[in-house]
Amino acid sequence: MVKKNTYRIDINGGTSRVKPYSYKYGQYQKISLAVGRQKATIKFEMKVLKDIQDFIDMKVYPFKDAYRKAHLLHVLKWDTKMYVKRIDITINSETYTLDSKTPHFPFIYTMLSSKPMGLTDAWKSEEMIRYFLGLSKTKSDTDRRSCAVHAFLAGKSRTYSTDRFLNYWTAMNAYYGFFGDNFSKTYKEKYHKLTRKYNLINKDSKTITVLICSEIKKDLIIMDFKLLKDPKEEEKKDKDSEDKGEKKKETFYTNKLLYECTGEDIDDLYDDALANLDSEVGEGNPYKPLYNATDAIGIPLYVYLLLVYPYMLRCNYFHGNTVQPVIAGYRDPEIFDLNIINRFLERYLTEKIPTMFEDQVIDDESFEYIKRICEYWENNQHNKMNTYLE
Repeated sequence: MVKKNTYRIDINGGTSRVKPYSYKYGQYQKISLAVGRQKATIKFEMKVLKDIQDFIDMKVYPFKDAYRKAHLLHVLKWDTKMYVKRIDITINSETYTLDSKTPHFPFIYTMLSSKPMGLTDAWKSEEMIRYFLGLSKTKSDTDRRSCAVHAFLAGKSRTYSTDRFLNYWTAMNAYYGFFGDNFSKTYKEKYHKLTRKYNLINKDSKTITVLICSEIKKDLIIMDFKLLKDPKEEEKKDKDSEDKGEKKKETFYTNKLLYECTGEDIDDLYDDALANLDSEVGEGNPYKPLYNATDAIGIPLYVYLLLVYPYMLRCNYFHGNTVQPVIAGYRDPEIFDLNIINRFLERYLTEKIPTMFEDQVIDDESFEYIKRICEYWENNQHNKMNTYLE
């Protein structure tokens, strides 16, 4: 029997008080990882004998993978990044100490903020932690759940509003893409086939509309699918141009009203818009003008600020139609709009991303509802978003 070499890595002194997680990485069946506050311990065995330089050069893949996971789990469990000041690596019985004097220390760098992330307890769930422990690096790079978590954490760590927005929208994109993927996969499992009508995989415009429908919590068929554009109406050039002009005018008015909000109002605006998602707003509501402006374009205020307006900005930035502000004043409208949108995305994703790790992402009632939407699309040839989502 081939003798295996044992490896132990103690970060900031390691921990023996925390129950370790055990997982496999490729051919390595038992990797032990324990993460405490500002410390971690990694253990594994290999047939190959590695030297300390291999660790410094990150050529020991079980260590490299576990080191990354230790950083991520620390954020999830303790709501802040881990500062690495010392690493003790024991190879069989010989221990080497690495610190700031060691070249390239600490070998893996993090862009995570030193401030508390403000994550909820749902982010500490065993389901989420176990998922990441079992995720290989190769799969992690293309996994929507991993994309959503990492982009969101990056957004929470950014200093500038534009950077936060780009990260938050990347996380939102991963979330609604995962939502659409799950519907299509569930449909295929139920009916043993997946026709074009019900295929939402990599169909951003359709998937984001389905997400809008699910957030509105009422049938958009009743609303005549005002969020969708019928290809048959393309011929009505004059009417489309007139409607487009009206919608742009209402959008400009909405943005002007947003500028009048103060920073303290943003959370209150989120709560109010969510509470009145499907109800009439009284005249005494302080945000009544905003409700009126978005009602005029057939979109609830909450959905407009969470999905529609951010999607417009995303397209303008990513397609090079709008200059990203690199020099801005304290009260520049573009920055203030981004602050409001960022807070909406931050609150929504803080709640929704942990649900991506639940056993049932889409319940039976939601599944049947989305199926009806897909059927309506097919029957009425509504397959593109309107000018707000193009």
